[in-house]
Amino acid sequence: MLARLPPELVLETLSYLPAQSLRSLQLTCAAWYSFIRANESLIYHKAALVHRFVDSFEADLPKAKAAFARKYVEGAADWKAFCGDRFQLENNWLGRGPSTIRTVAAAGSWVHRIKIDENEGFAITTYAVGGLAVTDLREGGGVLWSLEQNYVRPYAHCEYSNGFLVFDQLGGFKEVWCLESRQPPDTYPERSPPDDRQHLAALRASYFHPNDSDRGRFRPWALLHMPTITHAFRFVYPTLLVASQNEAYLFDIPTGTLVQTIDISAPSPHGLRELSYVELSAEHVFICWKFAINIFSRRDGSLVLNIPIRDAQDIGMLLTVDTHQFPTSPGVPNAAIAPLEAVSRYYGPGAGCSLIEEFVAVHVSADGRTLAVLGNPETLLLIPDFTRIARKEVPLALSSARIDFTDHGDSLYHAFENGKIGLVMCTGIYVVTLDSTYHGVGPPMPLPESNEDYGGAEDPPECGFAFPNLYICCALGFEDIRLLSQIDCLQMTDTGLYFIWEESQIPRPVTIALAEDYTDGTGEAAQADAPQIEEEEFGLEDDEDEAMINQDGQVPQLPILTFIDFAVRPSP
Repeated sequence: MLARLPPELVLETLSYLPAQSLRSLQLTCAAWYSFIRANESLIYHKAALVHRFVDSFEADLPKAKAAFARKYVEGAADWKAFCGDRFQLENNWLGRGPSTIRTVAAAGSWVHRIKIDENEGFAITTYAVGGLAVTDLREGGGVLWSLEQNYVRPYAHCEYSNGFLVFDQLGGFKEVWCLESRQPPDTYPERSPPDDRQHLAALRASYFHPNDSDRGRFRPWALLHMPTITHAFRFVYPTLLVASQNEAYLFDIPTGTLVQTIDISAPSPHGLRELSYVELSAEHVFICWKFAINIFSRRDGSLVLNIPIRDAQDIGMLLTVDTHQFPTSPGVPNAAIAPLEAVSRYYGPGAGCSLIEEFVAVHVSADGRTLAVLGNPETLLLIPDFTRIARKEVPLALSSARIDFTDHGDSLYHAFENGKIGLVMCTGIYVVTLDSTYHGVGPPMPLPESNEDYGGAEDPPECGFAFPNLYICCALGFEDIRLLSQIDCLQMTDTGLYFIWEESQIPRPVTIALAEDYTDGTGEAAQADAPQIEEEEFGLEDDEDEAMINQDGQVPQLPILTFIDFAVRPSP
C-alpha cells in the first residue's frame, strides 16, 4: 500500500484513525513503523482532532496545551506526547489508570468554600471561622496571600473566574477583587469603585505577605451594592448573577455595572418559593427552587422553561446504583476511584424510580445545553439540550435520564466540568462521565438492562435515549456518612476533585502536597471554634449559618482541603 499510493493520500487516510489503531499499525511492519515515525507530528496532530483533544486543526501545540491543565501536559514536546498525556488523563478519570489522594495542609483547617485556578496553580479558600487564603498548589508552596478573619466573615461564599474573585459581606455587599497580574494598577470601575475598607485590607495583606511575585495576589476592584436582600449568587466571567426572591440581577464585573434585572417571580408549585441555587450560561439564567427549575432568557428576560418537580418523576432512562455493593479495591493498581458495576438500567416512564422530594441545585454544561439537577433523596437528573424541551420538540419524560443512589440519603453537592459530574452524597463521592466514549479512550461501561418495567413495552423504546454511555465511578475509602455530611463544597478541574475531609480519616496512602500551617494574615493560627452568627441572607450560596455538626452531634477535629489527583502516570 505504501508503495502504490501517494504519501499525501496515505496521510489523509491515517488522519481518520484513533491513536490505538496508529500504534497497532506501526507494529505491523518496518515500513509502517518508519512512515509513521517520519510523519509523526502531522499524524498525531490529526489524532488529537480525532480524539477531540483540540477543537480544530488550526490549533498549534502551545494553544492545545494551554486549553488543558498545564501541569500535566507542559512536558509534552510534540503532538504524540500530548495525545498520550491526554489519553492517560481520561483513562484515569474512568478508573482505568492511576490516581492518588493528596492534601493541601497549607490551606489550614475549617475550610468552607473552595475555588481552584489550575493554570495559575493556587487554591482560594474561605473558612468557617472567617478569613480567606490563596494557597500555592505547586511544589514547595505555602500561603501566597490572605485576608484576615475579622475582614472576611465566617462561612463566606466566594466565586472566582478569569482572575476575578467575588465574596459576600454582611450588609448586602458583594466585594470584587482582581489578580494583580491581570489588571493595571490603580484602575477601577467608575460606577462601583472599592471603598477605603477594601484598600486598607489590601495594605494589611501586602504587609503580611511581602512577596516579590504577584502570583496569587489580589487587589480591590469593586464594591457592589445589592438593590435588595439577596439569597444566592454565581459568577461565570464576565457576569455575576445575584438573586433575591423575586428578581435576578446580572452585573458586568469588568465594568462593575448592573446590566440586567430579570423578574423571576413566576408561580411556583405548592405555593412555596424557597430558593436553593442559581446558575447562568451565556444565554440563560437558571433558578433552582425547592420544587421547580425555572429557566429564563438573558435576551429578553422571558421564562423559557418551567420544570416542576412532579415532571421529574417519569423519565426516559433510570440508572439505579446498589450502594451496598461498592468496590473495595481499584480495578487497576494505584487508583483512588473504581468503576461501579452494581448499576441497573431501566427504560420508559414509570420505570420504578423513587420520588424526588426536592431539588437541591442545578448546573449547566459549558456549552449551555445540558442540565445536571441534584435532587433529594440522592438523585441526579440529567437533561440534554433542554431548549428542545422548551420548543416542545421532545417531552422531558423521553429525553432525560436519572441516576438514583438511595431512597433515603441526602444529596449534598455537585460540580459539572468537562463532561463530568462530581457528586457528594451521603453514601459516597462519585464521578459521573456523561459519555465515556467521547474521547475514544475505550469502550463504554456495560450496564445490565432490567426488563422488569419498560412502561408496558417488551423492549426498550427505539426513540433513543440520552447518555447511553454513562460511566459511574466512586472514590474509594470515602464512605463515612458523618464526614460526608460535612462536605459543603466540591470543585472539579481538568486533573482533580477537591473537597474537605477529616485529616485523620483520609484513606492511605496519601500524599501531603503542602505542609505549611495556614495563618489568618496576622501570624495567628486559625481558631477551631466557629462562632454562631445570625443570618440576614439564606440559601445554598449565601450560607452564613452553616453548622459543621455531624449526625452524632460531634464536630470533626481537623477537616482540611483534600483532593483526588488524576494527573498521575503509571509506574514504569
